[in-house]
Amino acid sequence: VAEGAVRHARDAGDAFSEAAAMAQVGIGLGWLNTDLDRAAELLATARSSLLAQGEAYWAALALELSGLLALRRLDIAEGIATLEAAVAEYHRQGGPADIAHALTFIGYAQRAVGELLRARRAFDEAARVLGPIRVGTWLRAVVGSAHASLAFGDHELAEETFRTAHERAVEVGDQRIVGTALAGMAEAARARGDVERSIALFDAAADAALAGGDPTDAV
Repeated sequence: VAEGAVRHARDAGDAFSEAAAMAQVGIGLGWLNTDLDRAAELLATARSSLLAQGEAYWAALALELSGLLALRRLDIAEGIATLEAAVAEYHRQGGPADIAHALTFIGYAQRAVGELLRARRAFDEAARVLGPIRVGTWLRAVVGSAHASLAFGDHELAEETFRTAHERAVEVGDQRIVGTALAGMAEAARARGDVERSIALFDAAADAALAGGDPTDAV
């Protein structure tokens, strides 16, 4: 469908729609994990077109998508650098949700390569930028920060951060994060040697996963 949209927009002389459709094709190829070189070229071409049209926000979004594609290709350094550039552009013409979304993926990438302090900073900044808006993204940023603290060995901060996420997830009814946060608190308790508390928290996490309708999370 997106390939057809590219052709139709080009035939109609609609440069913006053509660039948007090209980005959609690039995203689709990335999700399918196929022809990633072409996906990268499409996103770069879409971004160049959007910049030429003065569409700064959409050009920043195309840049973020290029960063996510780089992560998909396991080019972690390039992905992080591109996402950081997107964050800088979002600060000029995006919004808090855009900034936080890119920061959250920076956090995931930094954690994947063992840069735990950088990961935690990215997650914490994402949560700070969001404040009360976009609760789902905020919760995932907070959980990401907690996991980074746990991996870093800061077990008390990890449990405190997981608890913060758990309390907010309960308020908004996000059962998946409720279970994830409880499991994280259980891991932190086990790391501190509190086996009894850890078992109780893991049981609660399993109950939350089952209540949320996703039994795979309870395994």
